[in-house]
Amino acid sequence: MDAQIPLYLLHPMAVHFPIALLAVGWLAAVGSARKAAAPWLRPAAFWMLMLGVLGLWAALGLGLLAAHLAPHEPSAWRVMALHQRLAYYSAFAFSLVALAWRWAHGRRFWALLLAWGLAYGLLAVTAHQGGRLVF
Repeated sequence: MDAQIPLYLLHPMAVHFPIALLAVGWLAAVGSARKAAAPWLRPAAFWMLMLGVLGLWAALGLGLLAAHLAPHEPSAWRVMALHQRLAYYSAFAFSLVALAWRWAHGRRFWALLLAWGLAYGLLAVTAHQGGRLVF
């Protein structure tokens, strides 16, 4: 029995963490807008955003590795190219949201939440294309 995990399987293992962090972080940010919100909720949302962005870039790097190492069917190449392009767009979009959040210092909160939500929609489309590769 071979207990070694092929390197190309690290991408599908790692990609779920930033997706979850960015979803829960957005919910925490929305919840922090309530008057009765715990004071730690907004800083927690910020750190989930930051960790999610770092995780996205790590997942993208592992995805590039997977693209070179995993066995492929020629019919999947177009979907893989689209998935890769969308992954870059998602990582850059969330990087911009994170920079804007850091720079805004609480100003334009609702605009930042909207940008985060739109970036998450892009990430969902990216994840869907990744699912098409698997299934």
